[in-house]
Amino acid sequence: MVSRLRILLYCILICSNAAHCLSEDRVILQPEKQSSRISLPCTILDYTREKITVRTRTGSVVKDYPASQVVQVQTYQTPAQLAGLKLFSTGQVVEAQDKFREALKDENRAWVRREILSLLIRCALHQNNQATAGTRFLALLRSESDTRFFHLIPLVWSPTELSPAMENQAKLWLSDSDATARLLGASFLLKHGEYGVVAEAELKQLSADIDRRVHRLARAQLWRVRLVSENFNNLEPARWKNRIESMPAELRGGPYYILGRAYRQLGEHDRAAAAFLWLPCVYSQNHNLAARACLEAADSLSQIGQRDAAITLYLEVTERFSKTSYAQEALMLLKSLAQESK
Repeated sequence: MVSRLRILLYCILICSNAAHCLSEDRVILQPEKQSSRISLPCTILDYTREKITVRTRTGSVVKDYPASQVVQVQTYQTPAQLAGLKLFSTGQVVEAQDKFREALKDENRAWVRREILSLLIRCALHQNNQATAGTRFLALLRSESDTRFFHLIPLVWSPTELSPAMENQAKLWLSDSDATARLLGASFLLKHGEYGVVAEAELKQLSADIDRRVHRLARAQLWRVRLVSENFNNLEPARWKNRIESMPAELRGGPYYILGRAYRQLGEHDRAAAAFLWLPCVYSQNHNLAARACLEAADSLSQIGQRDAAITLYLEVTERFSKTSYAQEALMLLKSLAQESK
């Protein structure tokens, strides 16, 4: 009886695995200069920032399509990955992270493993664990230099206090042979008393890096120095805005935050609010930075008498970003506004 049950179980597992292997992917494409979309049954072999590589349903033809034409990808996801996505969507980030780790162990497809790793980076960003986010990001980059997830690089844009552990990690990154690792290290050490000069020099060098993503972000990082410079003037934000708009859309979040601070420093609070709001509205992958930008947008609107709009944004911080440190600050400001209206 036991042996028969084992045989039955073995057969079930074989059939289940076969069904998984034979399960069909589907890619929805929007070709340029065409009004209708294409639904392509296939097996996805790879998916990068530049292209998606598929094997057609007959299994005989391998084709590449520009990633810019990809509207949607449908593929098998393990139960652990699906559970992680559900938990993440409801703000249960710690539990989601455990599921994504489990999913990473169960997944063999390289391109899907990279997607799961990107979700683990987002979990670390939600928890404001910059060292882990950076380590995971560099692991992702080693797996695929032309990653679709470069926008998840956890650079410093807002004033940040470094823990001893984070400082040590940043120093290691700054001495790395990889340009992106040095960008990370320089970003964290830019305002460091001892290493700030070295970090600034590294960012200036990276501003000419062959990787356009690196050199654009390095230039934007240097704006953090310009903000506190005696030579900062009211012409610079307009130049920065033009540079931001020339960047790939997915890289604009952090630079928009710096632009918001520049406008606010000049007393142009309406423009400051507009710049800050790009983050919670469009570039919210860095959860804590989006929360801070939303709070600062509310502060800017409050400065120019747009009280109702400010209250709406403070409420947004307390609800949508409730697990960040900025939620408590927003709640206190709401109470202060309520007292002023009495």
